[in-house]
Amino acid sequence: MIPVVDGALATSSATARGAHIIDPRTGRGVEHPGSATVTGPDLVWADVWATATFIHPTALDDRAGWADYRFYAI
Repeated sequence: MIPVVDGALATSSATARGAHIIDPRTGRGVEHPGSATVTGPDLVWADVWATATFIHPTALDDRAGWADYRFYAI
């Protein structure tokens, strides 16, 4: 469980809808198992980062401007 008192939480995966998330580097749908969850102060950006980190788990690495966002891999 990830408690969120103030802010947002978003999760991306291929579990429910299959390979609907397209990796822009390959043009193919991402089908790997698991999910990516991101918490942060804004739902739109949490969702953007959840999708990006599902495609590439290190997407939030070295992003000093996004320090308020946290990535959780499941």
